[in-house]
Amino acid sequence: MTADAQPPAMLNAHGMEDNGSGSALVLELARVMSRYQFDRTILFMLTTAEEQGLYGAKTLADYCVNNEVEIAAVLNNDVIGGFICGAKSSEPSCPSENDVDSIQVRLFSSSTIFSQNKQLARYIKLQYEQDLKSLVTVPMDVTIMTSEDRTGRGGDHIPFRQNGFAAMRFTSANEHGNANTADANYHDRQHTSEDVLGEDTNNDGAFGKGFVDFNYLARNAAINANAANMIAQNVWQPEEISVFQKDWKTLEVTLSEPSCDYSEVAIALRSETNDWDTVIYSATLEISFDVAPGFTDFVSAAYVDEFGVEGLFSGEQYLYAVGLDEPPMVKTGVELLQNRPNPFDQATSIAFIVHEMPATAEATIRIQDINGAVIYEQVTPVRLGANEVVYDHGYGKTGTYMYSLVIDGQAVDSKKMVFVAN
Repeated sequence: MTADAQPPAMLNAHGMEDNGSGSALVLELARVMSRYQFDRTILFMLTTAEEQGLYGAKTLADYCVNNEVEIAAVLNNDVIGGFICGAKSSEPSCPSENDVDSIQVRLFSSSTIFSQNKQLARYIKLQYEQDLKSLVTVPMDVTIMTSEDRTGRGGDHIPFRQNGFAAMRFTSANEHGNANTADANYHDRQHTSEDVLGEDTNNDGAFGKGFVDFNYLARNAAINANAANMIAQNVWQPEEISVFQKDWKTLEVTLSEPSCDYSEVAIALRSETNDWDTVIYSATLEISFDVAPGFTDFVSAAYVDEFGVEGLFSGEQYLYAVGLDEPPMVKTGVELLQNRPNPFDQATSIAFIVHEMPATAEATIRIQDINGAVIYEQVTPVRLGANEVVYDHGYGKTGTYMYSLVIDGQAVDSKKMVFVAN
């Protein structure tokens, strides 16, 4: 091959990282998994016009709503095979230009508190850690992100979430660019003709440097396949769970009787982070376990079939465990919860529980620095039950701040939160 010859077509593959990698993953899963039968239908889909406004995904999401098509879960793969950090990667992402990460994958999903989307992400991580992690040569770090997507970005999972379906997005740890090609200083590959499979560095017709790691892409495909397989077993999701404090350190969880067979139940507990802290298994529909008093515990549950496959977990219930000799708390008015995760970087969830509706149907989340200066305000509707605002302050900031819930011009409550830089 002469120095002035064109590189092999296999190296061009324009748009390979964004999003040829996701397309290749979906096509490979369709090729392999189509050989098997599942209790639920698995639809493998490549969408069009994602960059123009998520039009392809929106069309199918709207079709499913209009035709009463039930969807258990949506797994979106977008920018899933690249491993090299660009100079201007979308936040939250790479630590520095040319950093390499091929052992982490990020799971983005909407909301945090009581979110079916975050529950789906937690379920995917649980299935990986239970079924695959101990069997693979290169274990993966599956990271549940707070925000629905990178700052200022969006993907094809969003129209499904907007239509009420549980949906999430897989994205590689590192991205080569933030797609802002209008920036005169932008020289990364994403959204340019340089987003190719790799380059021939010595004109021998072979890879000298690859930009997409096939092994990394395969590992991400396996995480997808495992989760889709488990969801497709059609283990029913609990319709109702109740959480009760029996004594100063014991919670009792009761599940409704399912209409399907089950072998046992799984109870997931969560406190400060996006992840479940622990999952408890029991052969009965009424389970008691100890917790630390003085903290809010978020509890959800799933049925488990005879093969040990968990169904999707229920929505979360929560309970603040009181201490020794304290009576159970009867909640009234409006309750502001501690933000989660805390400390945090890039984004955090601020939730409040409305036990009794106030006179106004609007509230304001106000964030102030330690000097009292208001740095952010967001007006949000007030609904009976759980309410949530996801605050995205950007990447890499540090400091201690106060956030307040303001209703009818009065601060109902205020709490402290901490920004930390990764």
